[in-house]
Amino acid sequence: MLTDVRGHPVNGTNGTGKRTPNNPFQEPAPGRSLHWQEDAACRTVDSELFFPPIDAPRHEVRAAERKAKRLCSSCPVQRECLEAALEADERFGVWGGMSARERRRKFGRTKAKAQSSK
Repeated sequence: MLTDVRGHPVNGTNGTGKRTPNNPFQEPAPGRSLHWQEDAACRTVDSELFFPPIDAPRHEVRAAERKAKRLCSSCPVQRECLEAALEADERFGVWGGMSARERRRKFGRTKAKAQSSK
């Protein structure tokens, strides 16, 4: 079950981990590929837009993030992409319309950090 920083269930889950009708992280709609990447708006775009070089100046990184998020906003599999990034503990890049920094703020610590602090 996906939770936010405070441990509250993300929209659409009921605290039991079961999916509810308004859950944004449910199975793809009928007719949509089970392989969400095939339907992604970014599949033919240079990955540097979503993963700018580490040594790039901050303003260039932010500009790339804004462009990537604009593309994500019209993507039919944006939610599937975000869910995949959260499940895989992606620490870099724009996924599902959110930067790594935004994902950390909204969903809290990464799995690796959470496990190492136990």
